[in-house]
Amino acid sequence: MTDGTVMSNEEWADALRESDARPEVIEDWLQDRRGNNTIRVILTCEDLIRIIYLTVPSGRYASRDPGTAKFLAAGWVQNLQAAIEEGSTR
Repeated sequence: MTDGTVMSNEEWADALRESDARPEVIEDWLQDRRGNNTIRVILTCEDLIRIIYLTVPSGRYASRDPGTAKFLAAGWVQNLQAAIEEGSTR
């Protein structure tokens, strides 16, 4: 893993369009409504795409103040890189 970013559904659809994805793939993506408690981790490698869906239990992070939430979110790319490269100890 070399990079990561947070994108809205529309931003990801735009990225799919730029990569010449088939229109039905883009439409399927835009119609997918899994809710605000679903995180989609999208891994790409050349023409290959792997989507991993993670559901965050409702309310688990809702009580976090915005400062704490931003602090925790700031390290997600490095944390995921480490988990992929080194493996998880959990």
